[in-house]
Amino acid sequence: MQNLLAAKDISSVEGLELLARKVVEGFLAGANRNVRAGQGQEFSQYKAYQPGDDLRQLDWKLLARSGKYYIKESEIETNTTITFLIDASASMNYTEDGLSKLHYAKLLTACLAYLANQQGDLLSLVALNSLETKQLPPKRSASYFKYFLHELLQVKALEKWPIGKDLPIQKGRGMVICFSDMYEYQSEVTDLLKLYAAMDKEVLLFQLFGEKEINLDFIKANTFKDLESGSVIQTNTKKLKTSYTAQLKNFTEKLQDNLLAQGVLYQKVIMTEDVGKFLQTFLKQRNSLA
Repeated sequence: MQNLLAAKDISSVEGLELLARKVVEGFLAGANRNVRAGQGQEFSQYKAYQPGDDLRQLDWKLLARSGKYYIKESEIETNTTITFLIDASASMNYTEDGLSKLHYAKLLTACLAYLANQQGDLLSLVALNSLETKQLPPKRSASYFKYFLHELLQVKALEKWPIGKDLPIQKGRGMVICFSDMYEYQSEVTDLLKLYAAMDKEVLLFQLFGEKEINLDFIKANTFKDLESGSVIQTNTKKLKTSYTAQLKNFTEKLQDNLLAQGVLYQKVIMTEDVGKFLQTFLKQRNSLA
């Protein structure tokens, strides 16, 4: 994830677009380094993906089966609407090594949105907290992608996830990609994801964690402040670590089972992992819409 960690200070549309293009094209090119051309009759109408190829012609079904990236020269996939749903509550300000969860979510959103835009999909953005709701309607164009990135950069993590108010719901099929730490007071984020799934949308949740957070690796810290409520607790991290990791594992497993039962794809994300995992998950799920 060094390509994203090195980009933690990116705050311009141009910088974010350049990062997204480098990450996506680097990932797709790298995936084909070990692919041999001419592997039999099945591939007679394919060629290995090369940077600059039309991503709408990637064969998503072949990718899902083999993990290899080929351009199907005779066919263009059906476009869809992809909504990026960002948890903009204050807990997303949690930061490790200078990179907050919110900024990390923005970087990954930019990468996936770049890929979706290259495929010809329509992009939509929804960012939520109890103070404000940012919503961009689904559109597709080069200028709109830049506007999408501009509005993405303006999102701030404030207060809490909205509870007891009407939330923006777009009708029709499509895909919803959510970035959240899933710190819920009730089940407000989970309920919205289930609602999207019930509307026959493909829904993916990327639950964000810092590496120190998930391992309780705070050697010198025994005082912790809740970023949303402001409450402070004192604890001994060494004594708490074993029970903490067990409870966190139990929590994430239950969350995953709960969401999968409703058709929501779950992926735990640690902010130091390889970005290729997220792109591959997205591409395989994108295949199901073809």
